Amino acid sequence: MIPLIAATPTPQTKALASAACAGGVILQVGYVPAILAHYRIVFGAKRTGPREKGEPIERLFVWLAFAAALAVFAAVVF
Repeated sequence: MIPLIAATPTPQTKALASAACAGGVILQVGYVPAILAHYRIVFGAKRTGPREKGEPIERLFVWLAFAAALAVFAAVVF
């Protein structure tokens, strides 16, 4: 697959590239609180016991970031 910026610039490819960039930014922003929740630095600090693979609050942040990225992607494309 060729990079979107290498394709012939049409309104569709510009919209797709912009949507992919916006979705990627949202996912990157959602990564920060998910990591903090995973290591119980800020979120979930009151939990005790061994850490689980995928803390409950970490999963929430991941799903929220995914849903927000998907919504932003769709809003920019359409």
